[in-house]
Amino acid sequence: MDAIDEGYVNGSKIKGDKRHQLSLKTARFEGVLEVADAKTFTEAFRNGIGPAKAFGCGLLSLARV
Repeated sequence: MDAIDEGYVNGSKIKGDKRHQLSLKTARFEGVLEVADAKTFTEAFRNGIGPAKAFGCGLLSLARV
């Protein structure tokens, strides 16, 4: 598997009456995935992974090999 540095995503989040600045480090992983638990994988594929999904992170793109 290869990990590619994608840089940072910057933004802000409003919680209550406060605005919080965010800086998220992003990476792209490329390789071959072997699925051991189809149900858990399907859930992750549908919902994304990680805490930064609202910022466009945690998306999965797949291609059959």
